[in-house]
Amino acid sequence: MLFAWVPFPALLPRCAAVAHHGGIGTLAHAVKDGIPQFVVPHAHGQPDHALRVERLGLGRSLYPEKDRCRAATILKELLESAVIRQRCREYGAQIDGAAAVKKSCLLLEWLGRA
Repeated sequence: MLFAWVPFPALLPRCAAVAHHGGIGTLAHAVKDGIPQFVVPHAHGQPDHALRVERLGLGRSLYPEKDRCRAATILKELLESAVIRQRCREYGAQIDGAAAVKKSCLLLEWLGRA
């Protein structure tokens, strides 16, 4: 099937892993949904995001200019690693969008009074 666009909430719960460029939006949705990530960064903040995914144990990254041949190996590891899946579930369970919005509003109101 081919779609011009599919919202992450409709797509990610059906995924065993997600391969992406390291954009913060994709990364955030994958963390929220507890999906292991395979990050292939290209520019801007993407290399930093890839490093953070690795450090948190939420996935792996690959820099195409360094090693193009490892993609299948990395994806296989993500799909088979119980440790990474568990780590992703743990981080996903900590995300509460409604609570974050409420806290942000309270902080903004406090700043407005200060």
